[in-house]
Amino acid sequence: MAVPAYTFKVELIGSRNPPISRTFTIPSSWTFYRLNTAIQYTFGWQYCHLHQWTFEPRRRPPTRQNRGLISLDHRETLLAIHMGTDEDEDDDWGATARARLGEKEIRMCDVWNERGMYRAAASKDGRLGSCYYLYDFGDHWDHEVTLVESTNLPSRKLKVIAAEGAGPLEDAGGIRGWDEVKRAFASTNPSREMNDKKEWARMISPLGEAYDPRVAPTIDQLNTPGEYEDWLLNAAQGSGDFYDPDEDEDPEDEIDERPALDIGSLPQMPLPVSFSMNFGPRILCTPAERRFVTHDGTHPLDLFTPALNACTIRAPRFVHTDNTHMASVLIFIDGVAINENTADVRAGYGLYIDPAGRGIASPLENVPGHARTANRAELRAAVAALKARFWPG
Repeated sequence: MAVPAYTFKVELIGSRNPPISRTFTIPSSWTFYRLNTAIQYTFGWQYCHLHQWTFEPRRRPPTRQNRGLISLDHRETLLAIHMGTDEDEDDDWGATARARLGEKEIRMCDVWNERGMYRAAASKDGRLGSCYYLYDFGDHWDHEVTLVESTNLPSRKLKVIAAEGAGPLEDAGGIRGWDEVKRAFASTNPSREMNDKKEWARMISPLGEAYDPRVAPTIDQLNTPGEYEDWLLNAAQGSGDFYDPDEDEDPEDEIDERPALDIGSLPQMPLPVSFSMNFGPRILCTPAERRFVTHDGTHPLDLFTPALNACTIRAPRFVHTDNTHMASVLIFIDGVAINENTADVRAGYGLYIDPAGRGIASPLENVPGHARTANRAELRAAVAALKARFWPG
């Protein structure tokens, strides 16, 4: 049975050489939350920052001088769509919009169908506003979402049609920072700073030493059966969202039986006097000097207790209770592989870092030349745990 669908082209605003875009088709009855996950998956984002949607009268294209900069110009917001958290409900963002909704409350057909419930709210002078998706309010990755056509799909599955340009790495510093990473890889005589950027990129990327920002994913890779669904399930688990593959249940129907953590009662780690975004020196010490020594019979939670970390946006972590030493955190990790050394091998890894969260899990990446084993899954979990900290500076 044919499934009504929309084909979208999503372009990262300000990207060039080449412009970074993805074109895909998804069921028109899906919510903006699912459109968000389709963008995250196809661009290679890791779903670790906040995002928001706006419908606005079409913006002027960025000039060469202001490309990659955050515009402070007033923009008229017709329809504002947020992530649906309690903080979003209380925030003043989008207060002047005609309608302001959570992304799980509104379907794409509510806007792009001519008789959709929120079509009028998203329009001005009879013309539907342009759709913009902003991801990571720090790096400010701004995407323009354009409806290409209304069509049909044979099933309720994401279908990727085109992919141009490699998606930027998380925390690359926005468009201009990403340009610097690409210049570092393209240079035939890289400076020390360029080599540092290349080393950082290969450390951050799941591809490791094989990573190249000039190589975009192929359509076949993005359309691998089950990959998007696995990514969606893991992203939902990692962010604390609820995902039902059939979308026939309300997220609020899920019951979390764990006792709630009173975040407001947690102690707060002191903030540093200043923050630095520069790359710090390499860690030079022997393995023995870096080993965390415990006594027999000591449980990890005897030494680490829930507390709010020393970040600009505070979050619960397991923090070392001995405040006379430099603060350290506890992260539980594990990796597993079933049917190892067979064609049916499935491997994954996970980490538990947030006392108030559910943990983060992901399938182990399929890297050519490297078998998916339990040992590699455990090492990948350790790498993911190390990436939980922003290391430069």
